[in-house]
Amino acid sequence: CLTGVYLVQHFIGIPCWKHLMNRGNIADIHLAFNVITSLILLPFTKQIEKLTGKIIKDDEESKIEKELSLLDDIFLKTPSIAINQSRKVILSMFDTVSDNFVLAKKLQKNFNQEDMEKLQEGEAFLDKSETMLTEYLVKINAEDLTDEDNQAATEILSSISDVERIGDYCVKLAN
Repeated sequence: CLTGVYLVQHFIGIPCWKHLMNRGNIADIHLAFNVITSLILLPFTKQIEKLTGKIIKDDEESKIEKELSLLDDIFLKTPSIAINQSRKVILSMFDTVSDNFVLAKKLQKNFNQEDMEKLQEGEAFLDKSETMLTEYLVKINAEDLTDEDNQAATEILSSISDVERIGDYCVKLAN
């Protein structure tokens, strides 16, 4: 960019080049530079995205880390929010069990290693979720709960092992 600016100044000339600049002029030039640069780079967004992806390798956050990050101890100060976070995790467990059942049926008809690995990843998520969610709900129950929150925590706690057991059955069906 600087080479371009100096070339334009040398051959064409920039009228304000030798004048004293104030903050407004600097801001105008800065805005013009950013707009021109954006317009020049706009057609190359896909290539820039690929390049930055290679330079800064994105580590994909696993489903286990993503979902279980909802069970943060900071929410324990407000039990109703903590229970809501627990609901989100058990709903994710339900979705995983449903996906695992579909995969198990598919593997019965036509076995392939890729689907088996997906099923095992789902089962790992269910196992980890069962442990973490049970511990989290025990911490919630140590707090001062309303009757409604206490009932919700109890229902979630009693459902966790059932959901995980269904996940185990899906693995057995696939095997």
